[in-house]
Amino acid sequence: AYRLHELGYPVIPESWRKTGLFYYRVVMEELSDRVVITVIDGIRYELETSSSHKQIIHDLVNHHREQFTVTLTALLQESLATALKEQKPAITRAVGQIVDQAIEDTPELTQLLRLIPLVGGRIEQQIQSIGQRLGENISAGLIEPLIEGSAAHPNSTYQLISQKISHINIDNHELEQLVESVVFETLEAVRKQVKVKQWQQTLAEYDRIKE
Repeated sequence: AYRLHELGYPVIPESWRKTGLFYYRVVMEELSDRVVITVIDGIRYELETSSSHKQIIHDLVNHHREQFTVTLTALLQESLATALKEQKPAITRAVGQIVDQAIEDTPELTQLLRLIPLVGGRIEQQIQSIGQRLGENISAGLIEPLIEGSAAHPNSTYQLISQKISHINIDNHELEQLVESVVFETLEAVRKQVKVKQWQQTLAEYDRIKE
């Protein structure tokens, strides 16, 4: 009958065919879900009971170090570089004002300049102006290298930072616990997703349409 149906001779009623296909998919989904859940539970049990679970986690981290470097570099380029670029005028202005205030708060300089007749006050103003501009220029010079780069060509400083962070030694109890937590939560999230029955959703949608 199936062969005749394939050749264009529908000897099986369409409603029967759809029902059979539906239950076939139900069985296959249940079987595949059970296999996946069994594998996930096995991995979790192995990590929780095996004396080598620490090495397994270390191997997992080592395997993804390069990917972590690339991801962290992209995040720094996208977030930090963008934020610095947007805030650059405000930062340089603030630093300039700090330098200007620092000069004003140095009474020895003010007293010394006031000893110079006629031009002492003028020199004091010039020093304050120069100091403010100097502070602005220094801060701008420090920020400029950090806002360079793009997604295609990341900033070399961010690449270096990411490489250093991604190659840190994870022989640390707190860090190991963090990695373990991420691994277990990921396994649990996958397990929950697998337990979602697609065929039940399909059946509910079908019932809703019939109503």
